Amino acid sequence: MAPAEHSESKSGFWRFMLILAGLGILLWSGWEDKDASGSAILGFFTASALTMFLLARRPGGGLRSRPRAALAGALTGALSSAIAAGLMIFKDLRHAHAFPDFPPAMILGMLERLPHWALAGALAGLGLSMLLHQKHDE
Repeated sequence: MAPAEHSESKSGFWRFMLILAGLGILLWSGWEDKDASGSAILGFFTASALTMFLLARRPGGGLRSRPRAALAGALTGALSSAIAAGLMIFKDLRHAHAFPDFPPAMILGMLERLPHWALAGALAGLGLSMLLHQKHDE
């Protein structure tokens, strides 16, 4: 398989994952709940799919390079927090209750996690890259 075809198949897979994330968001936004874990999980899934989609479209994409893997992990972690907060706002606006499902303090709490999640993502990306290098070197 030619490199361009391989890259297209990878980006096609991540495009499909982004569509699944959109469907998940559509289903989740209709439920009545006040738990932030749903938005956090959907935020992480969407951020992961988006980061990998963008990475797969770039020449030489992948997590073989340690700096690239750490940067992709940091981006995923930061986007997870931002997307989760955006989803909480979206659900509050969609439902339009007198008392929102997610009060502003809860949304700000999700955004306060951004630097920690970015650091955790960078370390996870670095660890994943090290595992890929170990398997590749053997």
